Amino acid sequence: MSKLDAASEEEVAEWRRRAQQLASELQRVRAQQEEYQRLRLQYDKLEADLQQASTAASRLAQENCELKSLGGAPVDSALGGADPLAAQQVAKQMEALLQEKSKLAQENDRLLRENSGLQELLEFTLQHHAQLAGDNELFGYDEGEEAGEVVLPSPMDQSPPASEAGADEGTGVSTGAATLAAVPASA
Repeated sequence: MSKLDAASEEEVAEWRRRAQQLASELQRVRAQQEEYQRLRLQYDKLEADLQQASTAASRLAQENCELKSLGGAPVDSALGGADPLAAQQVAKQMEALLQEKSKLAQENDRLLRENSGLQELLEFTLQHHAQLAGDNELFGYDEGEEAGEVVLPSPMDQSPPASEAGADEGTGVSTGAATLAAVPASA
């Protein structure tokens, strides 16, 4: 290769690097332009909102001045400055509503306490029922037998009295005794 070819290749490589730099710079400028456009739209929206708020503030200031110029007496907005009889009637209605609200709050508290008590009773009952179900399995009750009923052996199944047959060896329990199931506590 000649010096001229090597120099031109270096120039070409330099121009390519420069083109890549310019391309990346162009992308950066375009990104900045998009960001500028987005911020400009946001600025215009905020400016419009500020104009609306300014208009509303000046309108409210004007209304305030008008209300102050009407006189020293406050205007009852609910009654529109109506007569004292109507104001007295509204006051009585408000008093009745406050009393009703108080009664409802008390009733609500009572119902909440009652609900809490019933929930505790339900939890206790469910636990007791689960315990009874466990006792039934432990003591060998049939599913047809209910807890709380007394199951007496039939006369044919009875073993001889304790004096004849004696007690079970080692336990001291009579074999002919009646079986009693646990009786649930009444609520």
